[in-house]
Amino acid sequence: MFTASDIATAICHSCDKNEKLILQALLLVKNDLSPAKVAEDFSVHCSTVHCWMKRAEEEGLSSLKCKPGRGVKSYLTAEQLSELRKALSKPISIDDGFSRGWKTGDTQNWVTDVQDMDEPYG
Repeated sequence: MFTASDIATAICHSCDKNEKLILQALLLVKNDLSPAKVAEDFSVHCSTVHCWMKRAEEEGLSSLKCKPGRGVKSYLTAEQLSELRKALSKPISIDDGFSRGWKTGDTQNWVTDVQDMDEPYG
């Protein structure tokens, strides 16, 4: 079992923002805040907080790092992502001769138009 001090130390040593968030949530629970209130404050489901607690108790605090292969998979290849990063580094020219930064719609259009993809966000 771990103490509040163990969690605080793990927060200080963590470089991963998601792991820090989970550790902060667990620290609040350890300091007698209800899992339901922590879930509300962190905008997650109460069962998520309970899963974090169970995983930390069974596998240790280091088990709270994000595991590879989780999350939404990219529609783009590594090469396409590289091209998109290059495109995003350049401003978009507009009709009046000025330029502006990229917006979400611009990025979606770039993905569908330039990369010949059919509705990647459908």
